[in-house]
Amino acid sequence: MTSSEPAPVLGIDLGTTNSIVAFADAAGPRVLAPEGASAIVPSVVRFGDDGSVRAVGASARAGAADHPEHTIASAKRLMGRAASDVASFAASMPYTVVDGAHETARIRLPGHDALVSPQEVAAHILRTLRSRAEAVLGRPVASAVVTVPAYFDDAQRQATRDAGRIAGLDVVRIINEPTAAALAYGIGSGQHARDRDETIAVYDLGGGTFDISILRVSADPDAPDGVPGESFFQVLATSGDTALGGDDFDRALLNLVLERAEILARTLSPAQRESFRAAAEAAKMALSERTKADIDIPEGFDAPTVTVTREDFERAVAP
Repeated sequence: MTSSEPAPVLGIDLGTTNSIVAFADAAGPRVLAPEGASAIVPSVVRFGDDGSVRAVGASARAGAADHPEHTIASAKRLMGRAASDVASFAASMPYTVVDGAHETARIRLPGHDALVSPQEVAAHILRTLRSRAEAVLGRPVASAVVTVPAYFDDAQRQATRDAGRIAGLDVVRIINEPTAAALAYGIGSGQHARDRDETIAVYDLGGGTFDISILRVSADPDAPDGVPGESFFQVLATSGDTALGGDDFDRALLNLVLERAEILARTLSPAQRESFRAAAEAAKMALSERTKADIDIPEGFDAPTVTVTREDFERAVAP
């Protein structure tokens, strides 16, 4: 990087289920990933008994069933929240969630006295994204813009900034995920964006949250001719649920499977629960393309297979 080049600022989507990093320069915006690697990094971290990090991303997710109590996924749902706020879904997680400092949720790891904060988990994911970006760009990176759900409150937004700080990143701005989508829409529409104002609805159904934002995309009257994507974005209204997402769809399907197999959830070990959860998630994705899916029940239970139809799934998640 020459002295005349500005320091790079990454764009990061720190998701409940998956995360991704991108960068925009004169060549345009692009997702950053090492050659031959997936652009998507699962938001999963596995710790050892001593609290050290053993795996991040795809390898951590692949070993979740073997290390359920040490593998932390969906930590974003805990950020900036008290343990009592997340009790409804934390009980189904294979790891233990407790109250920590300032009555905020913490994770207790087996064999390790110190509690791990969700921000620390997020920081390990951010470090991985940062390392990927530095490898692709060939220069150090210290700043990022991070997107968050529109319905994140001040505590959740501050927790996101704290995660960036722990990861050694200056979070120069936090942008609502629907606004980020609208920005991409405005850039992609070029001249069209400057010809007329538009009001658009952006739905965001993620791993942990569901919200809708209504945005006004206004032309910039001072933009010079030939400059695409010069638009202003005004959020007119937003609404949603910070405790409704793909994790909850998985849990509803998991409960249906356990009911069909006549298995009591409380009798499951953490490893068995994670195996069932992963099977339910796979079935959910299969039902996007098929009308039914077979879920193999692990050895040791009476029912070898449970078949779930798309109608079964839709009834289970209707609430």
